[in-house]
Amino acid sequence: MNNLMLIGKVVQNVTDDNNYIVIEVSRKKDDENKSFEIDLFDCYLSTTISNCMKDYCKVGSVVGVRGKLQNRYTDDGKRYNVVVGERVTFLNSNS
Repeated sequence: MNNLMLIGKVVQNVTDDNNYIVIEVSRKKDDENKSFEIDLFDCYLSTTISNCMKDYCKVGSVVGVRGKLQNRYTDDGKRYNVVVGERVTFLNSNS
C-alpha cells in the first residue's frame, strides 16, 4: 500500500503556473542533542486542491498532506520521487 502523511510548513506557494507546493517537514536527528533536520518535499496537487491552496494558504501556513509517492524521470533518465497529494488539511492559516 502506498500511503503517506506529511505535516509541515508551506515554503513555496502554488502559482498560476504550477500545481504544486513545497513543504518543510522537521525530522528528529539521531543524536544526543535531540536536534532536528529539515526535509523539503514537492507535493503535486490536483487543480481543485491547488486553487484552494491559493485562496487559503501562504508561506508559513501549516498543512497536512495525505497522498502517495510516485517515481518520475528526468529527460536524461534519472529517477526521482515526488509526493502526489490527494488531500490537504489546513492546520492553520497564518493570516
